[in-house]
Amino acid sequence: MTDFDSELRALGDDLRADPTLPAAEIRRRGARRRTRRHLAVGGSALAAVAAVALAVDLAGRPVANPPAGSSSTTSTSTTSTSTTSTSTTPASIPPNVRQIHADPRVFAAAPGGSGLARPTATVEGYAALDPASGCLVLSDAPTITASMPATHQVPRALVFPVGSTWTTTPVPGVALGDTRRVTPGAKMVVKVVISPRSDNLLQGVCPGTAGVASIPTAADVLQIDGQPADPSTPGTPSGQWARTITDFPLGQGLSAAGDQTLGPITHDIRHQGGLDPCLHLAEIPSVDAIEMTLDSPAEQLVRQLRLFDEEASAKANVASWQDAARSCEGKTVTGPSGVTLSYEVIDLGTDELMIVQSAKTATGGLFPWMGVMGIKRVGNAVLTTSSTTEAMATPDNVDQAKVATAESLGMLGKFMCSYGPGGC
Repeated sequence: MTDFDSELRALGDDLRADPTLPAAEIRRRGARRRTRRHLAVGGSALAAVAAVALAVDLAGRPVANPPAGSSSTTSTSTTSTSTTSTSTTPASIPPNVRQIHADPRVFAAAPGGSGLARPTATVEGYAALDPASGCLVLSDAPTITASMPATHQVPRALVFPVGSTWTTTPVPGVALGDTRRVTPGAKMVVKVVISPRSDNLLQGVCPGTAGVASIPTAADVLQIDGQPADPSTPGTPSGQWARTITDFPLGQGLSAAGDQTLGPITHDIRHQGGLDPCLHLAEIPSVDAIEMTLDSPAEQLVRQLRLFDEEASAKANVASWQDAARSCEGKTVTGPSGVTLSYEVIDLGTDELMIVQSAKTATGGLFPWMGVMGIKRVGNAVLTTSSTTEAMATPDNVDQAKVATAESLGMLGKFMCSYGPGGC
């Protein structure tokens, strides 16, 4: 696969696309298969795996290594964040954490499904300014001084939910992404993921702290200065969109065969099928994102879910996919080995489409490679899938891959309702 993908990336524009099943037939077959298929991996089990993985992540061992040279703001094909920083992020800050303010130093989880981590404790404490390190920390006192009593506990470095930002109006503090903010010295009752005191994840930038307290989502901040969160709007008030992926079974329906990973996005799925020579996307940053991969003898599968700041941004992302894919439709790109790759776009409905790629030899015969991508939007969430295989693109194989992709979009789309305007 690696050699062939390398060849595909060097391709240029040429000929035409192959015919396909009608979209209505694909949807019909997908619906029929969903009624009889037994799923091997449930969403609750996968969420539990994610919780363990992300808790380990917060202890200083990243779930997945980001691509070399990646930054906090990239194109829509890689993880990106809408948080802003007033200074260059220090090299000692781990990739799963972002500095969102410099004075005081304030940290938030980087996009990567941090909300999937289950809190390990509910604590009462203060978001205190530590004058020694300049960091906003979790402390048992609202103000930290040089002469603290002997009973004072060493503070923990504090990591706010992904999507949190620093604001200065009406008063300086951390905006959680809903209507609330945490000001320095505020007393909180909060559910957190607690790492061991020996954890040195942020000791390099917050010297004097011991361990980390990470808040998975805004809804885990139960009280701020005695004011509880509105129970009817847990973290996402009416008219606002979810900013954290908290519970999404991205591995639903995957078999246990093959190597699976779940974590921050590390793949540019345009490269999965050599789409990059033809497919160019607008840069629209997401506020949170997760990725599930499956590498098996039968196929290489990548699923990605992104949340955008609002529905309009998610629509623009899908429109970017549609425009880019249709600019490739009907073209065949040729590589140095004489292998050609054809593109085909199938419209499955509003903000839902499929991209099919099939490979042929220089003489027109089938080459052992094919790939199918799917894109679906609900609310401010966009799901993208990519499945590639070394099977030849015979009509039967192509039709089966299309039906499987439509089935996945339909199955996972049911869980995306929580990101729609009215929820599930």
